Amino acid sequence: MIETRAKVVHAGRGIALVEAENQGSCGHCDTEKGCGKSAMGKLFCANPRTFEVIDNLGCRVGDEVSIGVQDGALLKGAVAVYMVPVFLLLSGSLLGNMWGDGAAVLGGIAGLLIGFSWARHYSAANRGNPRFQPYILEIF
Repeated sequence: MIETRAKVVHAGRGIALVEAENQGSCGHCDTEKGCGKSAMGKLFCANPRTFEVIDNLGCRVGDEVSIGVQDGALLKGAVAVYMVPVFLLLSGSLLGNMWGDGAAVLGGIAGLLIGFSWARHYSAANRGNPRFQPYILEIF
């Protein structure tokens, strides 16, 4: 389970809009001794992110909550978005290589486009699936 804290900015009908603070790996984005003043710190420690979560606990605006998402959901999403297109790119290139370099390039491009199309379809098909959605674990 991957968890983080967030603040509820809108709530209603089993869905809450929460604002989660972005934190770097060290957690010192706002301090002077951390990377907070550097260009990289500003890039990676940007404004809080806002997103929808499933609310089965009945939270209210202003509540501090703990939100979570199942580990498997994140892994499956990463495989769908990154690994499948790369695998199809390489497969298309290897298949096209039997007919020369130009065909290998075209096969790779075709495989990559098919992979992106598949990832888009997979994402759309699972958009409403509660197994892949973050949800509120606890209200503080």
